[in-house]
Amino acid sequence: MATVDITPSPRVLRMLGQIDFAPWQCLAELIDNSVDAFIDQEREGAPNSSPIIKVLLPSDGELKSGDGCVEVADNGRGMTIDQMESSVKAGYSGNDPIEKMGLFGMGFNISTARLGRKTEIWTTTIDAEEWVGIVIDFDELERSQTFQAPINTKPKTPQELETPTHGTRILISQLESDRIRPLIWGAGKGNTKTKLGKIYGRVMDDLGITLRYDGAKITPWKHCVWSKSRSVKTKDFGNVNARIEINEELPAREYCTTCWVWLNESEKICSACGLRENVIQRKRRISGWVGVQRYFDKTHYGLDLIRNGRVIENL
Repeated sequence: MATVDITPSPRVLRMLGQIDFAPWQCLAELIDNSVDAFIDQEREGAPNSSPIIKVLLPSDGELKSGDGCVEVADNGRGMTIDQMESSVKAGYSGNDPIEKMGLFGMGFNISTARLGRKTEIWTTTIDAEEWVGIVIDFDELERSQTFQAPINTKPKTPQELETPTHGTRILISQLESDRIRPLIWGAGKGNTKTKLGKIYGRVMDDLGITLRYDGAKITPWKHCVWSKSRSVKTKDFGNVNARIEINEELPAREYCTTCWVWLNESEKICSACGLRENVIQRKRRISGWVGVQRYFDKTHYGLDLIRNGRVIENL
């Protein structure tokens, strides 16, 4: 049986699961990579006509019995074996942190290890006759003291061949109940759906992505602000519009593509890794808008920082 070296050790991978990612953040890390697959297709001039991402959750009974599974599935173009092998290596990131949302590698391992003790990645392309998968079972890897995770295959069903089917599925089992429970119960489940709708609202609209959470369609968040044609005349600042557009080019800055660190103006060597080989000059621009909301609310206010269409920070 073919295997892939997941480096570092299984014990270290398990320790990654102790890094303090909130449950919704773990899901977002996995959703990011699915969104990136659709972004790549769009940039290459072959957009997906009906992109969809599904988050499937266990029932309360399944969670209590230990049989539950969390699944994030998309109908993107799928990955090659090489791409899939790279995606599970903890130190790897094939994605550009400036141009992409998900970074696979470390973020993927932290998120999956935090949700459960077993992870499966299954992927297939449109012209393939089988699914290719990697199984990472932390308990089994620790027992065998190996860094090797098996690569498996399974044939597409007749229906999948006829459709044809393509995309990637990530399944997490042997779940950490305390971390899964907020995703499937009451207010926690509702808050997660609202959070995902706000995080991905813009990119869902831009790419026409349907995001489903445990069967329910996520509604993209839309900011409700006054028209930019409305304004107020002030003594100190003159005419102030209700919505102010921002589009400012900043001076280019040296940037380390290995450490994802912006260097200070006087620096030529990355302060994090001490190397210059991967330091390049990048252009910088900040764009967006600031607007006056049309209603009062105790929680719906502040600023959203957005990268590549995805909300990365609420201020």
